[in-house]
Amino acid sequence: MNLYDYQESNAQKAFQTVKTHQHAYLCFEVRTGKTLTALRTADLLGASRVLFITKKKAIPSIESDFDAYSSSYRPTFSLLVTNYEQVKKLAPEYDLVVVDEAHNIGAFPKPSIRQGQVREICQQAKYVLFLSGTPSPETWSQLYHQLQVLPHNPFAKFPSFYSWAQQYVEVYTQRIGGRVINKYDKANVEAIKSVTDPFMLSFTQEEAGFECPVSENFMEVKMKPATVRHAKNLRTGKPVIINGQEIMAEAPNVIMNKVHQLSGGTIIPDLEQDSFLIDDTKVRFIKREFKQFERLAIVYKFKGERLLLIDKLKNYTEDVEAFKSGKFRYFIGQVSSIKEGVDLSSADALVMYNVDYSAAAYLQTRARLQKKSRRQEVLIFWLFSNIGFEQLVYDTLQEKKRFTVHHYQKAMF
Repeated sequence: MNLYDYQESNAQKAFQTVKTHQHAYLCFEVRTGKTLTALRTADLLGASRVLFITKKKAIPSIESDFDAYSSSYRPTFSLLVTNYEQVKKLAPEYDLVVVDEAHNIGAFPKPSIRQGQVREICQQAKYVLFLSGTPSPETWSQLYHQLQVLPHNPFAKFPSFYSWAQQYVEVYTQRIGGRVINKYDKANVEAIKSVTDPFMLSFTQEEAGFECPVSENFMEVKMKPATVRHAKNLRTGKPVIINGQEIMAEAPNVIMNKVHQLSGGTIIPDLEQDSFLIDDTKVRFIKREFKQFERLAIVYKFKGERLLLIDKLKNYTEDVEAFKSGKFRYFIGQVSSIKEGVDLSSADALVMYNVDYSAAAYLQTRARLQKKSRRQEVLIFWLFSNIGFEQLVYDTLQEKKRFTVHHYQKAMF
């Protein structure tokens, strides 16, 4: 295995940046090879013990990349690849910590438990390398707690998010559920960039020479009349009875969630019950309309949707490596599990069974079929029910997508 020229070049840039600042943030567009670039950077730094923190689903892929890298480059370091949930069990004994998909520790205004655990490990490391294709998918306010884990935090003079926000965020109020709360999502991008530009390195698929453009296609699925009626009644406050049970939803966020579930043909009556599987129209649509594709990757949102899919589809797997072997026609995965670090490029097309609210999930899931060596167009099919909910979410995600593109605009870096 040999690195692409751009991976070697980016590793050299990362090496110089880390030597100067003790950290670097590789803001590389998805599927451009951040993992191998990070491994090469570790070698250039002369690291001896490297910790690679990632999502559980991505561990086999990263370990495979390390094996391939080791066969050609004979690395100087030992590597432990672990998931975020296991970090609390580790001793701070690594000279380089690689934080993959670093936006996962960007919760605000209060830090997440996960952020605190990663911070304990990173604070004792000599170097830290962040990786993410979407460093701040919703707002640049998400950068504060990411950078707070660094031993040499560029915002160290601000002991809390709230003190930092006084200088870098336009704080405003919003009334939610009868309460007035402060909102912190209107960050001053230019002011933040003046601090982060020196150690944030950007790289795009276009620069890498990708020749597999993404084509998004939208297909309306007409759900059963009863499903559409249930959604309408929920929105207008009318009684909804499914399988003999009345569905209660008074708060706007609860109504929204249940209408979202209905868009995929399922609904959870209350928190203590399993999903009711009431409409398999989307699954039957997949079986009928995608016969021309030999291999499909299908991404769902709710657990009940998984039950519908595995009940109606044959020759499927939920294991990425098994799907890559070519033995199965369908791969079935939940968006929250497969959006990061998973290679689905062996699929002919990606079917989005339902839509997720997260801009990061949108941007990363749509890239799962992309690969530098792939030449054919990446086909994504969105199944939008005639309930209309998915279209509203998708339109909102387009605004967030445009916001995230700031990270790749060279005029701004």
